[in-house]
Amino acid sequence: MRRNGLRAAPTGLKTPFSEATSGIFSGVSVPSGVRINDETGRSARQGGNKMMCNRNRFAAIAAAFIALVFGVPALGDGAAAVSGDAAHGAKVAYTCLGCHGIADYRNAAPNYHVPKIGGQHEAYLVSALAEYRAGARPHPTMKAQAGSMTAQEARDLAAYLATATPVASSGHATGALPAAATTCSACHGADGVGITADYPTLAGQHADYIEQALKAYRKGGRQNAIMNGMAAALTDADIHAIAAYYAGQTPSLWIPAATR
Repeated sequence: MRRNGLRAAPTGLKTPFSEATSGIFSGVSVPSGVRINDETGRSARQGGNKMMCNRNRFAAIAAAFIALVFGVPALGDGAAAVSGDAAHGAKVAYTCLGCHGIADYRNAAPNYHVPKIGGQHEAYLVSALAEYRAGARPHPTMKAQAGSMTAQEARDLAAYLATATPVASSGHATGALPAAATTCSACHGADGVGITADYPTLAGQHADYIEQALKAYRKGGRQNAIMNGMAAALTDADIHAIAAYYAGQTPSLWIPAATR
């Protein structure tokens, strides 16, 4: 079932990505005027000021979502807003590294490389865990893992994986930015490094992981207001080009067990 051009969230699940109204959470305020539908995606694809406006609005919605799922105050912008204990996070990461710490480890079905998470933005990692926990990113193993963590454990894990110095922009991109990736760079950077801590770094990420993620957003399996709208306009060829481009950027995300 689709609502306003996007696939509806699973029955019983309310996310900030599945309704076209403000104030969708009981007791959680979402900025007024936010429109979570195809218009959001069209505005984002136009770039410029509309893209910046929607990006900022979505960051506020994502923060409210984290607060709702983990029952903690929303994270502000920037790594400093995420108070994680990296030393404790190293212990929490033990089971995570059973998949994410093995080079070339693959998800069985569908088949793709398990993503690199070393050096990823700390705030983004906390947000991603909240989405897995809530079911906005359907994945049984990740839902179970995220669901077993407390809010502080999620923050600690993110701090450990990010390290004191997350992957930083070199200021120089490798190769020509594909036309389809022009708007992607507004949040993910031309060199694949998320422009704020709320947006994931894609530099050096496995191309097949990026491809499957974009296709999941396009189909509606993954729920994210901006990404659903963005991916809806992409062809398979566009997705392949975007994934190959960002996979080739440096400095790159890394595999934790391989470097620590």
